[in-house]
Amino acid sequence: MLAYISVICDGDADEMAKTVTKMTWFEEWFCYFEVTAGSATNRLRDAGKRYGCVDKVKRVYRSKLSKVLQMRRRWPTYATMEEDAALRDPKWNARYSDQFVIMWDNTNLNMNFKSSDSRFQYNTFSCYYNGNVGKGGVHVQLCGWLRSHELWMGAVSDTEYFQQSGILEQQMEFVGDGTPVTSILDRGYRSVRAAMKSGKQNALQPPFEPINWKFNTHEIVSMDGIAEDRSGNERAVKICKSSRYLKRGLDPAQDIDNFADTWLAWSFQTNFMYKRVL
Repeated sequence: MLAYISVICDGDADEMAKTVTKMTWFEEWFCYFEVTAGSATNRLRDAGKRYGCVDKVKRVYRSKLSKVLQMRRRWPTYATMEEDAALRDPKWNARYSDQFVIMWDNTNLNMNFKSSDSRFQYNTFSCYYNGNVGKGGVHVQLCGWLRSHELWMGAVSDTEYFQQSGILEQQMEFVGDGTPVTSILDRGYRSVRAAMKSGKQNALQPPFEPINWKFNTHEIVSMDGIAEDRSGNERAVKICKSSRYLKRGLDPAQDIDNFADTWLAWSFQTNFMYKRVL
């Protein structure tokens, strides 16, 4: 935990020791991690009672969350091609030795209420999840570096999220030197053409055909390979949602901005907590 705090504060001991309450600097950080993980403290006010600062616990949480998000913005969104090649498992080189590969998926975070605002209710209702949700993107690279992306209204499709959020443009801008970029997607995306238009990027996904379609040998082998490779991305999504604070979903009394920001901060934190998923 101390190592991660040092990363957040860029090794600045004075920044690490800053407080906004009568609690010690370590208590404030511990309070933040307890609430974010959601394993010991369910609500901010419960944490406030434990630490004797009910009226200021939100301020504690927001101050630490802001530091994490600030550091997250300073870190690059992706590992470079050189870093990815050096840190990935050698098994990936057989298929992707000269490619900048990113696996993508979208997932939901539940909303535990029905809004009185009909427009909000309509825009957050997902037919796929049969409820009101926020939808966020998750990417993982072959070296294991993962990251979540902003929560959108749940009614948006995976394809709309992928194409309209600027992900394709961001990938090309990051690479910038003509390195082949390959996005590995599931069957729910319709983004092959959009990827080609954005710097001639590749998009690998299982073929989508009518239910009675007979696949040829090449298509079957391709589907099997993509499914095998994407299994790591499913684990990345699971880790990004492992916080009980996020698993419980958004309640009416919660601050929606804090909830959305915690989604971003938690996935960044998991890179320093768990073994890589690939």
